Amino acid sequence: MRSWRRRARRPLVPWSALALVCLAAGGVPADASVITLKSGMPGTVARCARGQITFSLDRGYANPYDPAEVDARAVFTAPSGRRIVAHAYAFRPYSKADIEGGAATAVPLGDMAWQVRFSPTEAGRYRAALEVVDSTGTAALELPGFECVPSGDPGFIRAVAGPNGRAVYETGGMFLPIGECLWMPRSLEQFRREFDLYAQNGMNYFRFFTSHDSMFFFESARQPTGQYDQLALSRLDRLFEEVSARGLAVMPCLEMFADFRVTQPYPYWDENPYNRRNGGPCAKVSDFFTSADAKRLYKNKLRYFAARYGAYSALFCVQLFAEANYTENYDMAAVRLWHKEMAGYLRSVDPYGHPISTSMAAWDSQDKALFALPELDLVLNEVYNACDFAAELSQDNAEILKRYRKPVFLAETGITFEYFVANDPAGIHIHNSVWANPMSGGVGVPSFWWTSYIRERNLLPHFGAFARFIAGEDLVGLHPVSPRVSVKRDDSVHPDLILTFPYQDPPGAKGPQTIELRNDRHLAAEIPELPRNLYGRTSPDGRPSSAYNPLTLVTDFAADGAINIHPRWVGAPASAEAELHVTIDGVPAKVIRYTGCAMDDFSAFLAKSKEVCVVTSVPVSKGRHRIVLDNHGSLFVSAALDLTNYLKSSVPNLRVLGMGNSQRAFLWLQNRDNTWWRNAQGKRPRRLAGAGISLPDMEAGAYEVEWWDTYSGAPIRRQRLNCTGGILRIPVEPLETDTACKVRRVGGAP
Repeated sequence: MRSWRRRARRPLVPWSALALVCLAAGGVPADASVITLKSGMPGTVARCARGQITFSLDRGYANPYDPAEVDARAVFTAPSGRRIVAHAYAFRPYSKADIEGGAATAVPLGDMAWQVRFSPTEAGRYRAALEVVDSTGTAALELPGFECVPSGDPGFIRAVAGPNGRAVYETGGMFLPIGECLWMPRSLEQFRREFDLYAQNGMNYFRFFTSHDSMFFFESARQPTGQYDQLALSRLDRLFEEVSARGLAVMPCLEMFADFRVTQPYPYWDENPYNRRNGGPCAKVSDFFTSADAKRLYKNKLRYFAARYGAYSALFCVQLFAEANYTENYDMAAVRLWHKEMAGYLRSVDPYGHPISTSMAAWDSQDKALFALPELDLVLNEVYNACDFAAELSQDNAEILKRYRKPVFLAETGITFEYFVANDPAGIHIHNSVWANPMSGGVGVPSFWWTSYIRERNLLPHFGAFARFIAGEDLVGLHPVSPRVSVKRDDSVHPDLILTFPYQDPPGAKGPQTIELRNDRHLAAEIPELPRNLYGRTSPDGRPSSAYNPLTLVTDFAADGAINIHPRWVGAPASAEAELHVTIDGVPAKVIRYTGCAMDDFSAFLAKSKEVCVVTSVPVSKGRHRIVLDNHGSLFVSAALDLTNYLKSSVPNLRVLGMGNSQRAFLWLQNRDNTWWRNAQGKRPRRLAGAGISLPDMEAGAYEVEWWDTYSGAPIRRQRLNCTGGILRIPVEPLETDTACKVRRVGGAP
């Protein structure tokens, strides 16, 4: 071990102003603190591998997590001369049994010590030194240098902005996450069982939480304000070691809306360490986003997290918040400014440049300016309750890429956030989402919420099939393509028209709405005027509602069909109801009543929602009609709509999504009938025959098309085609559900 005394008291100065100091032993007061080096970096470290420095200080601190009290760090000088600051973090060791166990508390094995984790990214000789600043002054200790040697590690993940935003490794090559939200494990052993399943199905990523009800909840009211649970952090250490060893990537979500709510749903503010009742600085929830003391404490947390886990290349993205617009008394501007400040600070203390983002609830009002912040690197989208997930995801991806020019990642999705999954036992929405999202410009496979449903139904093979299809491929440099499609006309097949809800609430969704629907083509984009919610004539207190918005659809059914109305959410309280009147050409056709439920019993509310949120089908004859949906009640109802047999038979009932360039493409072809929504209504896909694809802007020459079974994840046949005139025409075999293909230019004419 190597020790060095601290020099005499001097004013505390900002870290950026410090110079590296090698202290002489003479003249140091006898009672000065001493830095004792316990272990340093290995003599040789592979590029992007972690080295670790452990040291101790001979004095204690009331709060070792507050850099205003003690600021310890290592300064590394790279072979290029670049100076890299890696903050140190205080820690206490625990036994393996305590780390692996589920106890909330345990006795540490030793006193508080300090560590620095560092991953070099340049090959060559590094120099290093420790520096510590506290109220007594500054101490510094030169450390032995070390050699960084080349390795095959792809390195840290970066977010690349632009119209085709991507996540890539720093050494090149695309990072394509395939995984889920693993919020349910309650022990490290349960995580390991999940990792074994991941390995069997080619999965490489998951999202998890460090908030309330997580085994990694390290900032809780059980500790003094501004201090952290070292046992929870030791478990988080073990998780990062496990995922690194297995080649997995993770996105930790640091905060969840539930920790910042007083009322239902899921109110945990009483247990929040920032609550003044627990010693924190916030008298009310909204203070968390505005209080200077709260922001100072939170920056300390971000600094600590970056110091302890930033050196892991397995850290894909840091998600600051989940659904911040569900916090109590949500203030859009305040929350946006908080994200700007916190993301900017995290960037300043993270030497590895990990992507940073956040998320908002999908169906609530969203802040359009939030993801425009330059401090946020990815747009984290959420999609629930879609009737046709391929339509919803592809339209969202196109809109977000165009609007923000940043990578878009589907951080959370499912039929519903509630556990209503019996109507899709085959996991059709899982299958379609797995293929549609990456094939329409999204960063990888969506993170599904209901992992328990996926396990119960044995749906992980859907992930495995896509993983085998994409294995060894690199989508960097590719962009979403829009092939022209055609099918052999069948006068008995009239495609359905599913109305896709807008990505964000339209500003003019209040007041009467009239929308004309064409029947000669599928919707290429969302209908901006389509309201998410149908508001009643009155509010629950009986007063006229300013949001009242009866919806008139001007339709032209190509054949006899129906309008299907599927409520997604009904408001509260239990004493009120939504009363949806459906009229066709002025003639009453249906009255549907949806009763509310008291939000103070959220379990009962969800049960009631499941009871009332069922599909109602209203028959509509062929031809032109005016269909009015008018809510006479006092609660809003959010409903999905689809019109069966609506489109002309000349409209191809085929969707093609893909990524490509002038020489190659990856395509997913979906029979539009193959959705969980139609299957839940007992309808089988209508077979497509005589289909063809025309890929534009392709170089002339010969191409190989390799067709894949999207369920087994195996190639099934190959064909050779020739491209002339810049258009590659690809014939498609009869299609029941979906298929995929890889298209590559191979040289001369076939």
